[in-house]
Amino acid sequence: APARGDWTEILVGGGAGTPVSVFDYVDVKYGGSDVETCVSWGAINISGATARAVVSNSRFIDVQIGVRISRVDSRGFAGVYHSEFASGRCGVSVRNFAAAEIVGNTFTSSFIDLALQAEDLGKLRFWFNTVEGLVRVYNVLGGPPTRAEADLRYNALVGGVYRGAWEGHVLTDWSMNWFGYDANEEFPTCMDPDV
Repeated sequence: APARGDWTEILVGGGAGTPVSVFDYVDVKYGGSDVETCVSWGAINISGATARAVVSNSRFIDVQIGVRISRVDSRGFAGVYHSEFASGRCGVSVRNFAAAEIVGNTFTSSFIDLALQAEDLGKLRFWFNTVEGLVRVYNVLGGPPTRAEADLRYNALVGGVYRGAWEGHVLTDWSMNWFGYDANEEFPTCMDPDV
């Protein structure tokens, strides 16, 4: 029976004069490395300083990692737009000082680990996403990512933020996101300290 990890990856690498690879209206199933982490190969793997790829209007179902973006710098481009990450181990992994735009996507809560795993970023723009799973954004070395490194705004982060063992290295500026509740709502009577 088909299962996560049946095939490893579609690799988009870089090079002089590399055209943009476009994945538009694609259903991706069962791909990604069979390693049980969010940092291994993704079903679509965009890797290399000059790699250029756009994933849009696509759906990722039962994958190890849907999209992995690694080492893409200002000479390349990686964008994920208006796609659905429905199930698997991880939705999107961004790492190794990569630059990426992840905008307008839906991540369901059906992930074994994380909807978004982002570590040691170059420049990440994560805007207008609806995320029912956990989000993890951190630097392995140094302090937490700055807004210039990790710009996460205008998202519905309903699944919350995973902090784990990297406390002190985790993104601290989560402002301008919604977490599924009104922070100004009055306490219920049973929690009201004045009752």
